Amino acid sequence: MPENLDAVLKTTRLLQGKTAIITGAADGIGLACAQTFGAQGGRVFLVDVNQAGLEEAAAGIQRQGYKATPLAADVTLPEDVERIFKEVLEPDILLNNAGGGLPTDLLDISLDEWRRILDLNLTAAFALCQRAARLMIARGQGGAMINMSSVAGRSTSVTAGAHYTSAKAGLLGLTRHLARSLAPHNIRVNAVCPGVIATQRLARRLEDIGRRAQVEAEIPLGRLGRPGEVAEACLFLASDLSSFITGASLDVNGGALMI
Repeated sequence: MPENLDAVLKTTRLLQGKTAIITGAADGIGLACAQTFGAQGGRVFLVDVNQAGLEEAAAGIQRQGYKATPLAADVTLPEDVERIFKEVLEPDILLNNAGGGLPTDLLDISLDEWRRILDLNLTAAFALCQRAARLMIARGQGGAMINMSSVAGRSTSVTAGAHYTSAKAGLLGLTRHLARSLAPHNIRVNAVCPGVIATQRLARRLEDIGRRAQVEAEIPLGRLGRPGEVAEACLFLASDLSSFITGASLDVNGGALMI
């Protein structure tokens, strides 16, 4: 192990020659991951339903001299998932970041809303992992998958409902099962569990409901996380720096949930 790891990281492209698919990449954590992976030499395919935002995000990464391709798709639609993998035939990395929740009260959640939230946060991740695994196994060179869970998956959500909490908890179970099943093929599968991260959307919501100061005070490090801090955790799990890590879940929450 080099004595000055920081210097190595500044001169080494950890994902050089790797192809990565990142869903939910038009903004927030997904965009931060795409920027980070691109800067580390990866060829990044950005997937999102927001086509305008997606194209702007990819163009920004391209302007920095990195490889980024926008793919407008709805990951809850099987035909769109299939289309993604017709475009990306040799994925090395899959990052399932697409997701989201609603703050609906437990007693007011309809079965239709329940299914929509689980489809977006859990079922889509399964479909993408299954499709990517088939290609990775056929290629025979291994790979890395990262599922974006949440502190909600370990506890409960402070901003969304029971369906979101359930989906993120299910994603942790899916991650463990995939990791055990795919380990013989040298395909590593891990999860990241962000706490409260200051994306534009979440920061705005906390301001609207007047809870930002309270939430920050409850975090041991005394602040909200930054999207780039989650992206760096994902980079670690996507790269060979974590070559002996699979079936794990990495907390990025400022100490908000210590277990």
